Amino acid sequence: MKSFQNKSKQGEGYILSYGDNTILLNDSDLIRSALILDDMPSEEVRQKLDAFTKEFETQYRATLEQWKGELAPFQNAGPIVAKTLELTLLYPQQLTDLGKTILSGKVPKGLVTITDLEKGLVKLVNSMMITNKVDYIYLPALIELAEVRKESRLEIVGAVYQLVKKGILKPMMS
Repeated sequence: MKSFQNKSKQGEGYILSYGDNTILLNDSDLIRSALILDDMPSEEVRQKLDAFTKEFETQYRATLEQWKGELAPFQNAGPIVAKTLELTLLYPQQLTDLGKTILSGKVPKGLVTITDLEKGLVKLVNSMMITNKVDYIYLPALIELAEVRKESRLEIVGAVYQLVKKGILKPMMS
């Protein structure tokens, strides 16, 4: 345990430093959740881990109260992790029907508000899919290709996130 340095409690959860990593721990009545990070966690990351911990404990309370160490009862917990921690952003993304409507330029008024940057990104998504002869893209690749635009990386990342939140891009689920 000598490797652990700087244990501190800040708001929701504990922070431990371990080598070049930061470990965020979050406790509830029955479980402790942990995230290993490259950097200090933002308030949003802390809140997401807290939300995950509460959701997991709520869904599996009866099992946890009787738990003897077996993992099988939790094998279907993946959707809680993916939803709460937004891991679906790492999945391949597809254009939805709404995204295809935006490409056509025939978006009914009031259906969705979309910025010029978001429109440009939808066009880039379509171009990437045509070029690669696939029906999906990965968000990091989209962000990297979009960096030739005049907007900052932060603006591009925010716009990509909005495309997912608005239902213009959706994760491919197995």
